[in-house]
Amino acid sequence: MLFSGIVLATAGLMGWGLAAVFPPKTSDLGSRAVVTREVQTLLARQDSGTLSPEERFQLVERLIAINRLDQALEVLALWREETPTSIELNLLIADLRRRSGDHLGATTDLDQLLRLHPDLLDAIKLKALVQQESGIGDEAIRTIQDKFKRVKDNNQLSLGLLLADLQRVNGDRNNARGTYQRLAKTFPNDADPVIALALLEREDGNSTTVQTLLSEARSRRSDDLSDPLIDQLASRWGLSAARVRAVQPAAADKP
Repeated sequence: MLFSGIVLATAGLMGWGLAAVFPPKTSDLGSRAVVTREVQTLLARQDSGTLSPEERFQLVERLIAINRLDQALEVLALWREETPTSIELNLLIADLRRRSGDHLGATTDLDQLLRLHPDLLDAIKLKALVQQESGIGDEAIRTIQDKFKRVKDNNQLSLGLLLADLQRVNGDRNNARGTYQRLAKTFPNDADPVIALALLEREDGNSTTVQTLLSEARSRRSDDLSDPLIDQLASRWGLSAARVRAVQPAAADKP
């Protein structure tokens, strides 16, 4: 994968999944001073025309790590001239525009990408994130609702989680809860909607329901006695992992 060194993160939301592009921490690459010197060397090689493809990737990675996003965008713009149809490259450029505060530019890039690939899930998620940050979360909800009604493939769960997340962060908690519950019923072997529902119930202070939901999520993951993710959530929320394992799952089945 071209940008495998630039980690795709959740942006704090289950449904956004791989929408937002995040670089490695500066500490993972060395001290800021070391990274800055490496950037200077790589920029000099770019100016002399001797920068290899691997070094160009390293340059972008390091510019993002030290938050020199404008320069990273300049490098990526030159790169895109060589491979204008690269989906990953266009997604990264759009996300860097978003992180730089250029929501209009990010929207323009994403709209162009979606005209060519209307069902590209990462582009749909990233555009929803841009709309949310731009203060038009309601518009994002309407768009995702329409897509969710029409989609019948493997994207249905991801779009449903995105819809519920948007409802939650825009204050429509009851509809978010209902969406998570419907997804939990529609996809009985997937733990993600149950975990997302547990997050919502945790925010609302419903600790007993949270225990039940984490137990159900564990049962959907596997038959193993321990699930690292579930145990981590239980520990973070001050719940006993053993108690979570003992609770009979039922909360996600409530209407």
